Amino acid sequence: MKYHKYQNNNPLLDPVLNEGKIIEFCEKISRTKEIKAKKGLPFLPEMRDVSKINLDESKLSSEELKLSAQWSAFLVSNDFKMSSLRRIFEMISEKEIIDVERIQYILAYEVARKRQFKEFGAFLEDLLNKIKENPQKRSKKLKIFLEAVIAYHKLIEEFSKKK
Repeated sequence: MKYHKYQNNNPLLDPVLNEGKIIEFCEKISRTKEIKAKKGLPFLPEMRDVSKINLDESKLSSEELKLSAQWSAFLVSNDFKMSSLRRIFEMISEKEIIDVERIQYILAYEVARKRQFKEFGAFLEDLLNKIKENPQKRSKKLKIFLEAVIAYHKLIEEFSKKK
């Protein structure tokens, strides 16, 4: 596998993502020192841009898949466990219309427990605020996005266990 020079030396900007090779991205990033040592990847402010998520479309775009893989890598590198994310995911999945306010205070609790979750928690909170405009339709997209984050998180963790 050919390695590229990362933009700003940040593995989250690996060019293979722009080529749509998300599984290859997950495999490559799993071998970085930040993932192996759980030292935390540098945060990219553009990852907080909720306008990249079109909540009115039911399917994920290639840009949204790329963003979910970047968030997954960021969370794995900060040793964020999936149990916390699954708890939020289950709250979103259990009902047709989600209880946005309840999820927001659960997010606050998770941020308090694990500071590294702060950026992703703020991103989710911004998405939840957008969902309030049309909760029945838009909560489905959040569920799909979180499914992708969970899947890529698992993939990166599994790749990082291999030698």
